[in-house]
Amino acid sequence: MKRYQEKHVKIWEEGTWVVCPECHNSAVITPGGHLVHCCHCGYEKKSEDQLSFTAVIKLNCPNCGTAIHNEQHGIKNKMDKVFFKCPNCSFSSSTKPHYKETYNKINPNENGLRRDCIFGLPYFFQENVRENLFWARNTLHMKLIEDYVSSELRERKGMSLVAKLPSFIKSKKNRDMILKIIHKWKNLINENPSS
Repeated sequence: MKRYQEKHVKIWEEGTWVVCPECHNSAVITPGGHLVHCCHCGYEKKSEDQLSFTAVIKLNCPNCGTAIHNEQHGIKNKMDKVFFKCPNCSFSSSTKPHYKETYNKINPNENGLRRDCIFGLPYFFQENVRENLFWARNTLHMKLIEDYVSSELRERKGMSLVAKLPSFIKSKKNRDMILKIIHKWKNLINENPSS
């Protein structure tokens, strides 16, 4: 009887495997999400290239008291002052805005796929299992799921990563299908190494 014992693995220390937007092979986003690199076609993009700001102005007009809310999107460099004009009395002045960071995703189209939060690229390892999306972030994540699913006796403590797995992955009826998909992904790794 194969036994699963809780392992404290940090899946975030390995890069995230995604689909390259150029050649559609595997690419890897570095831990921390600062760079995506494809060793197949040489595609490379830095997260700072995707970064832009939204300047938010929220105040009452100093002349007539009308509430003013304005947002300017797609700003590359923060400005000290942003001009505004009151829609009621046409009073205009400048004020220091608040800024929100946003990442302009390479491929923002969701299509029901799991995507990384900075570049918007779909995860390389994902597949449909009985109307549920089964995905793995990287090879460490995949190995952890494989060890858990293939074991017959599962020991774990508290709120661990495997405790948070969806019930369709934990279900015995899906065990063979999940393991078959993981085996297929491992073959993909051998065909398309990421580094």
